[in-house]
Order: sequence, then structure tokens, then C-alpha cells
Amino acid sequence: MPPRTPLLQPGEYFDQYDRPSLGVAAGIVAVQAVAFAVLVWWFVTSVLDRIDAPEAAVSNVRGELVGQAIFLAVMVVVGWLLAAAVIHVFVWFADGDETFLTTLAVVGEAELVSLLVLPVVVVVFYSVIGQVPSDPESAAEFLRGIVGRERAPLVVASLVATLWKAYITAAGLVKGQGLDSDKAFLIAFALGILGFLVGLA
Repeated sequence: MPPRTPLLQPGEYFDQYDRPSLGVAAGIVAVQAVAFAVLVWWFVTSVLDRIDAPEAAVSNVRGELVGQAIFLAVMVVVGWLLAAAVIHVFVWFADGDETFLTTLAVVGEAELVSLLVLPVVVVVFYSVIGQVPSDPESAAEFLRGIVGRERAPLVVASLVATLWKAYITAAGLVKGQGLDSDKAFLIAFALGILGFLVGLA
């Protein structure tokens, strides 16, 4: 029986006649966008609930938060399009067989990994929420300081996700674009690691 996801056997997964699928990829990215937006909304509202701030100020922040969450969801989709576009430029130079839509589908299906690391982010955020002081100024200082203390698990999770996605993307480029394995893995891992390093800056 062929694998249902590209997570463990991406080569066999992308060997199927109907893979990569742009519809599946779009669905994964859509779920990812909504999940990230909801996660940020939950974190911020949970922090606000712990702070003894004027009701008017809290209401203003909550009002702006909806727009920010929507913006974050849109940026997830835009990030997918941009990442696929950059990868496809190198695929084109490497004489890939198919169009940009195939690359877009491969990159989108690899984003399934991002959904798997969400629990790590949830655990980190949850641990932070319970430590937020009620005083607004103390809370702001605490949140600025917590970024460095809680960064390690998020960085590790991000690195694992980056390498995993690169592995899936490379397999998808081999099967979907007809690239040699060496070229596909070089493109996927080089660009993946570069993106990871830029994200750390």
C-alpha cells in the first residue's frame, strides 16, 4: 500500500500518479495558515487575560489582534508562494521537466511537517503564559526577556522541520520535476538551510 503522506517515504509517495497534488498542497497550507493565526491569537489573548491593564487598552489590543491574525495567515500563504518561486528558479536552471505549479505542489505538501512541530510551539507558549506577571510593565519586561530563554526549543524544532522539509522537497523534485538526486537535494537543502539562517537573524 503506497504511503498516504510524504513524511516518511517521500520517494514512494511522490511516485504515485496523482502526486504531487496542488489541491492537497493548498489544503495543507490553508490549515497551517489558520493554525498559526489561531495560535498567535490564543497566546496574545491569554497574556492579556493575566495583565491588570485598563479595559479600554485591552479592548484596543484585542480589536487590532484580529487584523494581525488575518495578516499572519495571509503571510503564511505568501511565504509558500515565494519559497516555491525561489526554488523553481533553481529547478529551471537545473532543467526541470514541469511547470512552477508542480514545484508549488511539492513545497506545499512538504509543509505538512510544519503542522507536526506546532505542538512544540504550543508547549513553549503555554509555559510562558503561566509565568506572565499581572503588572503591565513587569509583563512587558518579562516577555522581552523570555524570548531568549525560550528560544532554544523553538530553534531546535525549526531546524528539524527545515531538514525534514528539505528531504521531502528534494524527493518531490526528483519525482515531479525529473531532476537528478544530487541536484534536487542540493537545491532543497541549500535553500532550506539558508532560509533557516535568515530566520535566526
